[in-house]
Amino acid sequence: MKHRNESLRSEVLWGRVLGIILAGVSLLAALVFAASTLATTFRDYDDEGYLLLTFDHYIRGGALYTEVFSQYGPFHFYAHEAIFGLLALDVTHDSGRLITLLLWMLSAILGGVFVYRVSNSALLASAAVLATTKLASVLAGEPGHPHQVILPILLLACCISTTRTSGRLVPFILGVLGGSLLLTKINVGLFYLAALAQVLVCGLASSRVKNVLVACLLGYAAGAPLLLMARDLHGWALGLCWLLIICGVSVCLTGALAMPAGSWPMGNIVFATAGAVTATLLIVLGTLARGTTVQTLLEGVLWGPLRHPDVFNAPILAPTLQLVAAVCIAGGIVLSYVFSRRGGSQQRWVDPVRCTIGVIVILLLPAIPILAFWILPFLPIGLLPPYGRSWQASDMFPRLFVASLAATQPLQVYPVAGSQIGIAASPLILWALLCIYDGTGAAVEVARNSVGGDSRPVSRHALLSGFLALTWMTSMVQPSRLKELYRTRGSDLPGSASLHLQPDVEAKFVFLAGDIRNNCDVLFTLPGMGSLNLWSGVPTPNGWNLTGWMKGFSADRQKDILEILRRNPRGCAVYNARLVEFWGSEPGDLDELPLARYIMHDMEKVAERDGYEIRAPGPSFSVGGGGPTAGRPVGACGGPSERVPNGPQERFSRASSML
Repeated sequence: MKHRNESLRSEVLWGRVLGIILAGVSLLAALVFAASTLATTFRDYDDEGYLLLTFDHYIRGGALYTEVFSQYGPFHFYAHEAIFGLLALDVTHDSGRLITLLLWMLSAILGGVFVYRVSNSALLASAAVLATTKLASVLAGEPGHPHQVILPILLLACCISTTRTSGRLVPFILGVLGGSLLLTKINVGLFYLAALAQVLVCGLASSRVKNVLVACLLGYAAGAPLLLMARDLHGWALGLCWLLIICGVSVCLTGALAMPAGSWPMGNIVFATAGAVTATLLIVLGTLARGTTVQTLLEGVLWGPLRHPDVFNAPILAPTLQLVAAVCIAGGIVLSYVFSRRGGSQQRWVDPVRCTIGVIVILLLPAIPILAFWILPFLPIGLLPPYGRSWQASDMFPRLFVASLAATQPLQVYPVAGSQIGIAASPLILWALLCIYDGTGAAVEVARNSVGGDSRPVSRHALLSGFLALTWMTSMVQPSRLKELYRTRGSDLPGSASLHLQPDVEAKFVFLAGDIRNNCDVLFTLPGMGSLNLWSGVPTPNGWNLTGWMKGFSADRQKDILEILRRNPRGCAVYNARLVEFWGSEPGDLDELPLARYIMHDMEKVAERDGYEIRAPGPSFSVGGGGPTAGRPVGACGGPSERVPNGPQERFSRASSML
């Protein structure tokens, strides 16, 4: 007996060691993948440059929305200002990407913490770290985007939802996080607060008040997509709208049925509301104290985002087959649960099905985020208790919270279904791992034992399976860009040594930055390409910068920039027709904008490289683009093959020869 107890203690000890090894390996793999992906990714639409310019103007004292343009809420700027200041960093591509890497890894760790707190399984927690890292690779394409603040806040809220204390601090903190999200991106904050309200309402004691509140939540789940997408309901958004209505209603209804009644008092809703209001007021007052007016704050945080569908659209389609499947899947799960409750029996099929769905999600979703819209109808299955077991309120809270976030956050993909898809799908990763945990039963108990949660023997086969699974998961996020990373050296562009560009891309930007640096005092770009300002060291006309400014800036704002350019004889512009088209503008549209017309027709093209045209003041041009240099050939390396004596072309030609 004594020998057996010693053997059990030894297995428990080795299980704990194994858990530490699993955590270390997964974190190392995540860090290598994230760092190499960041180093080898640069998107030429250049949201990164626009965001860095905005941070720089803000940190130097510019008032948000009054002197500094932004599409996003002030908390995004507070967070980055704090990190830049804490780490004593200048605003460069290197420092911006370092902050992205830190927030990326924080998100991965928080995903692992959430899964571990629920499952006590190092294997599942390691999978969460790796899958979250892979899914969040969208951050590499847009360093500095609010998504890198939103993602850790969402995952931190999920971690807090696992707290088993019954005090009022948990709902208050969850409300504070909601207020912070609200003033980072207002749509994300509203969807988060709706998910939080759903969890708190479903746990109220049975009463007329609860029934009314549940009815309101069902109305929100059905009405929010319709209201949000009203502009495009007669076009591409109709299928997406119905899909999200089906998923939202099914999760809300299942949560109201499955959550134990009387789990917490009405006071929790009050405290969550107080937390959200407190955070919102503090952020608003802090912003106003820095020179922003109430009018411009409302414009930047509320009215501007409401006009965003008119500025840029990236549709996502939901075919009829997908809608039919969603109705059958979500409706079947809800009806099955209703009938099983009435009959007093649980369904044996639930556990294997949810485990299978969870495995599929972990295998595919990190690499194919768009798959999320096929998985959403299965969300209610994660709320059903495992066969032969019942859940307490503390078990249901994190599960319903994650499922509600997974159902509401996909609304943020309207009107732009880009990197938002990956961020909105992050709760699905946590939901899938909980489905695996809940659906595997005894197998998860073995994983729990391996980290010291119990003293029963650990199966060697299970440990071997765990190692193989972790090896597979690590290979799934293996940094495929390592070869590219070590094939190219760090960039010579100022403040961008951590960026490894392909030689032709590097040469292009070095050429442009050098010409601009030697010849310009002010630089504006069409569309916004803020990295050229940072690499050349030439400032923008003022604090109003945006990639798609052609539709995003008012006529008055464009007029202010135009006057600054006209007054400066060394004012320059860079024009890229392909990127203008990317942002949904046509040459005919630009002719109607005085600022764009001035750049295209009143400034001479003095250098060109791979579609990037440097333009400088010169003789007047006709509306058709004619003039003394119209139609003249441009050299392959960007330097003009003909010059205008003492004109802007000669000035740029001399600079080009020095590169």
